[in-house]
Amino acid sequence: MYKWIGERLIDALLQLHLFNWSCNDAEILSPLLEYLNSTQIGSMVFLKLQKVIGNTAQPPNTKTTTPPKEFKIKVIDEVREDLYNIIKEYFEKEQHEHLLSLFSGGKINGKLIFKGKANQLTNIFKQLFENNMIIIQDKKDLRDWIVENFANCDKNEVKELNTRTTLDSLSNKYYECKKPIIEITTGKINKK
Repeated sequence: MYKWIGERLIDALLQLHLFNWSCNDAEILSPLLEYLNSTQIGSMVFLKLQKVIGNTAQPPNTKTTTPPKEFKIKVIDEVREDLYNIIKEYFEKEQHEHLLSLFSGGKINGKLIFKGKANQLTNIFKQLFENNMIIIQDKKDLRDWIVENFANCDKNEVKELNTRTTLDSLSNKYYECKKPIIEITTGKINKK
């Protein structure tokens, strides 16, 4: 039954198109194709229509790729060097230059490996964010920036940071840091 309906629908749409349908094909066809894709005939309909009308319609369920988000993040100048001097020991010497570049708003290739617990790393940035010492729009952007630029090495195993737990740590929902590396008092960063 679906096949018969699909064939009749295809024929009707093709006839409308052949008679110079006056409205924008993609405007009408895209929602229709999305609906048809939920049935058994969606792909068949799309392929037949695309042969006749060309590439004016996108295939159903085609996701357009969005470019990666550009993060505008930077540790403020007044505390950047103090922060760097305190936490650089948690990174390999070869990564120190990249760490400083990242704190200055630069981009890096790959990820910096933090030698410690993931919640210690996120706690650093949480404190910076709460004390207005890091320039970024919101905690979700901060989370994405951390996950994109850092991994952690705990018990000799390098691990990717988890997006959900990183945000939870930044929001202090479930993962309170028991051994923070820094503390911020009266606008100054100190080693804890």
